[in-house]
Amino acid sequence: MVLALAAAALAGGVFLVLAPALLALMPGADIPPFGEQHQDAESLIYLLAFAVILPASAWAALRFEGYSGDPSRFETAAAVSIGSLAACLVAIRLLVEAGLDQPVATALAGLLCLAVSAVVFLRPGPPDLSARPVWTAALVMILAAAATVVSWGSLDKSVLLAATALGLLTLALVQGRPGSVTPPAWAGRVFDLAVVLLVLLAVPDTMIVYPEAAATDPTAALDTRVLQFHQNLFLGATTQVLEGQGMLVGTVSQYGVASIYLIAAFFELVPISHGTLGFLDGILTALCFAAGYVTLRMAGTSRALAASTLLVGVLALAWGSAYPQGSLLQHGAIRFGMPMLLVPLAVAAGLRPQHARPFRIACLAVVGLSSIWALESFLYVSVTWAGIVLVSLVRVEPGRRWRALGREALLTLGSMVAFQIGFALLTLVAFGSLPDWGAYLTYLREFLLGDIGDLTYDFAPFSPGLAVAFAYLASAAGVIALAVRGVLRDRPATLIALAALTAYGIALFSYFDNRSLWHILSYVSLPAVLLAGLWLELAFERSSGFGRFARSAVGVAAVLGAAVLVAVAWPTSRDRAPDSVLAVALPGGATPGERWQRLKHPPELVPGAEEGRRLIEEHFPEGGEAAVVTAPDLDVNILVRSGRANALGITDSKEASWVPGPHLEELTRRVDGFEPGRLMLVDAAALEAWRALRADPDADAARIAEEAGITSIGVEALRLIAERFRLVTVERGADGLAVVRLEPLS
Repeated sequence: MVLALAAAALAGGVFLVLAPALLALMPGADIPPFGEQHQDAESLIYLLAFAVILPASAWAALRFEGYSGDPSRFETAAAVSIGSLAACLVAIRLLVEAGLDQPVATALAGLLCLAVSAVVFLRPGPPDLSARPVWTAALVMILAAAATVVSWGSLDKSVLLAATALGLLTLALVQGRPGSVTPPAWAGRVFDLAVVLLVLLAVPDTMIVYPEAAATDPTAALDTRVLQFHQNLFLGATTQVLEGQGMLVGTVSQYGVASIYLIAAFFELVPISHGTLGFLDGILTALCFAAGYVTLRMAGTSRALAASTLLVGVLALAWGSAYPQGSLLQHGAIRFGMPMLLVPLAVAAGLRPQHARPFRIACLAVVGLSSIWALESFLYVSVTWAGIVLVSLVRVEPGRRWRALGREALLTLGSMVAFQIGFALLTLVAFGSLPDWGAYLTYLREFLLGDIGDLTYDFAPFSPGLAVAFAYLASAAGVIALAVRGVLRDRPATLIALAALTAYGIALFSYFDNRSLWHILSYVSLPAVLLAGLWLELAFERSSGFGRFARSAVGVAAVLGAAVLVAVAWPTSRDRAPDSVLAVALPGGATPGERWQRLKHPPELVPGAEEGRRLIEEHFPEGGEAAVVTAPDLDVNILVRSGRANALGITDSKEASWVPGPHLEELTRRVDGFEPGRLMLVDAAALEAWRALRADPDADAARIAEEAGITSIGVEALRLIAERFRLVTVERGADGLAVVRLEPLS
């Protein structure tokens, strides 16, 4: 741990110098309405911090330790170095508040940190400071540095005091000596099952959206628009799959392939709606938290500490998130949670080496599945698996490690190839065509390299995300030190858990680096909370080398940190907790049946959605597709409420307009198959666009879309229809909606 903190101090100093330099040297991009953004520099800083600075600092710390020749002097030097880094972070905040330019203050602080590290590590001679007071001062400064990124105005002080008192009581329990009576093994297993069950009930939300408040509350109105906007990106493709269309066979989604099949399979069991979709993501998120508890227990964490860690996680991350679990699916478990299936399987293989084979096969299956799930899942699972594989080489004889690494690489590649071939064959059998991965790659290219991918947000000054990033950096340094020293060679489950969660956390943090809005932080911090519990367990163990004072000091620091997390999250978690499945299952308040009915049939999220459902159910054949062209988001809301797919082959018209290439061929094929007399649902915006196209058939689609208020793909659909048909009104409904019949032009 001393090696890890020494490496983290060196990395922190380099980071403070490098970050402002890169931000100054690399020009930003003006992105209306957000102003100048510096995502290129931030992405480069992220890559350099974890891929270059981290390993270089770990190597330097190991070299400095050998150079010192005196473990006690190295221990003192590490304390001075990490303490000086923390002090400089506090100084940066104070100087910036006093008016000094932040990049200048940051660079000067980084140079000072590096100078102090050089002096204390390279200076020859015996140590002239006692380790205990230096480490105590360093710990105090670390807490002060962490305080610079806390939003103290949103902190509930009474909750802070209560959480601190409860945490200190738990700390005494965790560190207390075992009594003369040992509980039976069955009691421990019952406790574990109870914790898992409570977590599974506590995390999922039963109130995904609040459209009723949108009529009078502008914030609620904005939230409702944002939530349904993002959920539609999943639901659009899902409606097409439920109608019998295959992913990458005429249907494509930016949020993956197999993930859409999972959602569609869920809707074979329950009615499709924005509420049930959010509830599915909440269930998967709860499984991630439960898997975290299982991982901690298999890695050797005591029940009291593991349960306390999950309690903090639920309060601060699940209940303390800005939005209900399942409302913002692009941050949820469907997209980000697959590594939490991999981690406990790998830890189980390390815990039971004699029965490791089935667990390893399951791990490879998860890696293979990720290759057809979604890009983000594939990247996060791959990085997590790489961390597991690399740290597992510690138990391999040095002369055979390259061979073992090559074997793991071949097995991993073989699993991915097997899943790709299996998916291709199943798609061919089911839909008569091989999957068109080119369509998905087109989406990725546009979102990663095109204009769509330019939408980003800079880090806020003194963002709490910096503390999370440093926690992952320090944990990675610790894993490197443990692996190099072979400290946990005989405890592979613990080492694998540390490596897997650290790798997962670092990979997941890349999303926050790219989308640095504050509310995203709770979605990328579960690995950090679990790692805190694991590292505390190691520090509390008698074999750690920590004395009683050191264990108590680290424990008190952890309690204070956890109390601050809970106190900051409390205003939100206090309101969110009553909507959890756990609270709803208790007597009083809303019944589970009432909440389930609301999830299945949520209130109207977009004006006109309910009227559109009525018109479709009255005029279109039951259970069939319906051709719909309306303003964006209204189309998906109407289709979801009526349980239909768009006969035009358009999943979500706004998404299809961002990347029209993969959709135009399917749209043309569908319209070519339309017969006279077919009905179509349109709104006032679509009718306005229709009239413009009748007046000028060659009009620019983007101009008409902007003037009428529909999407460009909707304009193209109307253009294709206008070439063969005229529209005859069958019924005019409310909210500007109308059912029209396609009649031949002649």
